[in-house]
Amino acid sequence: GMDPDTPPQELVEAYIEAGKNPIKPIEVSTGPVKENIIVGDDVDLFKLPAPVVHGGDGGRYISTWHACIHQDPDSGWVNWGMYRSMIVDKNKLAGLLIPYQHGPMILYQKYEARGKAMPFAIAIGGDPVVAFIASSYLPAYVNEADVAGGIRKEPIELVKCETNDLMVPATSEIVIEGEIRPHERVEEGPFGEFTGFRTTERGGRPLHRIKAITHRNNPILTMSCMGMGCDEYAALVSVTLSGEMLQILRQNGIPVRGVCVHPWGNTLSTIVSTKVPYANVAHQISSMIWGSKAGVYVHWIIVVDENVDPWNLEDVFHAVVFQCNPQDGIHVYKRTLGMTLDPFLTP
Repeated sequence: GMDPDTPPQELVEAYIEAGKNPIKPIEVSTGPVKENIIVGDDVDLFKLPAPVVHGGDGGRYISTWHACIHQDPDSGWVNWGMYRSMIVDKNKLAGLLIPYQHGPMILYQKYEARGKAMPFAIAIGGDPVVAFIASSYLPAYVNEADVAGGIRKEPIELVKCETNDLMVPATSEIVIEGEIRPHERVEEGPFGEFTGFRTTERGGRPLHRIKAITHRNNPILTMSCMGMGCDEYAALVSVTLSGEMLQILRQNGIPVRGVCVHPWGNTLSTIVSTKVPYANVAHQISSMIWGSKAGVYVHWIIVVDENVDPWNLEDVFHAVVFQCNPQDGIHVYKRTLGMTLDPFLTP
């Protein structure tokens, strides 16, 4: 609902404000996504227009711009995330679930560790705020549906799945329901990723068994053709990640002018502009970022003085070239988390 010409820093502040004022969703009895209900043997993923997104991809990907919905069996916390999945056959998907993301964490640490199947739902299309917030990096035990309501300034309407107790956005175009059984794996990948490279060799990933598909009449399958350039993911996490990191630094008393996760650096780089309160504060800043969920993908943290606008890459580049001593001003942290999708890492 904001002006498209709003400066990035104002978008970041609006995102932070929405998170401070969450609105819980409301349950409705039905919605547009229930116009067609397909269960059991009638399920056929091939009736949905899943594309081969890039030449060289390992298969047809049904979920590239969506919300994967999982529930913690202990706390009841419901997480919305965005994890790719590829069609295996008419009622099976293979999904890349990276262990330190919240949905996969629930699978590996809770369900699979106890030998239980995990219910899931994949909500595709509908209100754009759903994919926006599903691709964000909110802390654990924060319900994305509540923050989505805060962004919309009204509750998100949720409707119950047909084959499990998960709640999904009622205005979704398509919802895919099913379960992931313990230790079932099937080959998935590769896929052209947001890094601009086709990463992760084909390998065993969690098998998703589909029990139901519900969809609107003439549903629209939303998707992202990820890669070099400013794709949807890069644009949106630029706002959400900048907001999460800015809040972390403010809460720890760092005098921050701004934080920029620039779309061209995507989730792998962060620029922090700060008034330097004491020596070596850059190490403290980097530790705060890397110690958070928001910083899990970040490799490059650039800390600049408060007179540098972090959203102006010319200013930042000038600061790096003329104010950073390459011998003493660059610090390498070893044995940290790697990311499955890093093009420069071996398996």
